[in-house]
Amino acid sequence: MGDRLRIGAGVAALLLLASCGEESAPTVIAAEAPSSDASAIENPQYTMPPEAPRGLEVLRRWLPYGAEPGFRYMPIAIQSSNGSFYLNPEVINYDDPRIRHLGGRHSQPSTWPRYLMWWPQAVSKVVDPTYEPNGFSYDRTSVFDGFQFVLPAGQREFELFSLDDGFIGGVYIEIDGVRASKAPVSLGHGNQGARRWSHITVPASDRDRDIRIVTTRASIGELRLPVGDTLGARKSEWDERPRVVIVGDSISEGQGAGHAADSWAIELAYRLGINDPVNVSLGGTGYLRRAGARPNFREHIADVAEAFGEDEPDAVFVAGGINDCAVYSPSEIETEAGLYFNALRAISPDIAIIVFGPFAGPSGYDAGLQACADAIFAAANNVEDVRTIDVSDWVTPENTGYIFSGVPGDPHPVLQGHRTYAKKAEMAVRQLLDGLVPDDRR
Repeated sequence: MGDRLRIGAGVAALLLLASCGEESAPTVIAAEAPSSDASAIENPQYTMPPEAPRGLEVLRRWLPYGAEPGFRYMPIAIQSSNGSFYLNPEVINYDDPRIRHLGGRHSQPSTWPRYLMWWPQAVSKVVDPTYEPNGFSYDRTSVFDGFQFVLPAGQREFELFSLDDGFIGGVYIEIDGVRASKAPVSLGHGNQGARRWSHITVPASDRDRDIRIVTTRASIGELRLPVGDTLGARKSEWDERPRVVIVGDSISEGQGAGHAADSWAIELAYRLGINDPVNVSLGGTGYLRRAGARPNFREHIADVAEAFGEDEPDAVFVAGGINDCAVYSPSEIETEAGLYFNALRAISPDIAIIVFGPFAGPSGYDAGLQACADAIFAAANNVEDVRTIDVSDWVTPENTGYIFSGVPGDPHPVLQGHRTYAKKAEMAVRQLLDGLVPDDRR
């Protein structure tokens, strides 16, 4: 049955101290992937290999390798044009297995010039999306996505071919797990609807580097390299990390953070060692609440089940309710939340389901919001192995001024607010998993 966790006042005070006045680059923790080697066993009774860890166990396994998103300034030159900068490039197609696509499902449209691209399709914007024959849908989009590859030693430039549809905006360029800038950088997109070539030059290096381009709703057509250059082999570690889906509303989408990668949910993933979360949050929605054609949580549960193709998720983080609480009664919310949690459990008995209570606005929790949270937790406690995290003390009179914008009643955190939520969420999840909180993040 469900376990309920509440962060004590002492821990909350430590979090508040950690979130104030943070101007310097966060500490970056580098670590090798955990070894799967096991000691030899005399006279083994079974010859079948052990199953890979699932659910909470795989989350625990990768906790030591989590780190808050850090940055280290690196001089990166970016040029952008409506034509390629190379005359005879080495062309790497988007479906090359050496390119890892972040953010879940992708598909190829059937119309020019979009069919040249590979489009993220993580979240359904309507209850019943319409699909083209090849599986692409204009009714599906993404919240957090991007692409990753290995740039071999001695190579320092590449070119991205994409479509300037206005969605890509700024991107984070990460080199070996560290952002090369404190804020997103532009690849020259300006909502022209045209094909776009973005040429990127990174500092020279005598070793292979792991390159990630972290985007929002971005296509990729080809990766182009100078003649004679190539990509490194895909790292097996990429596919060993926890497969986690995030379900929520506009707060989990990242509204107020400025970039989807700066949302509390994505920063939490980084802090827990999850480097490819699939965010299927939809602004304005909840357990019962719809926003226009946008479905409520249960109406797009297929986005959870299909997030990793044929592979089941290891865990689902659910963070919603604020859009329900003022509209529906606690009993209505409890009933629907129970149906949703049971539907998640039906996907697999191994999935870890972690439920956050509804977030508060600038005034914090009141009696009505508490009753709503209690209803959600009551539903969770009636479904096998659903864990809950109480957020009712995350907003206080002392921290509300830097969590929110100051607009009365606006519940969306600003960037510092998202970071504060991520720190609190990390400590809560680590405690739930009986994991140690690193000293540098207390």
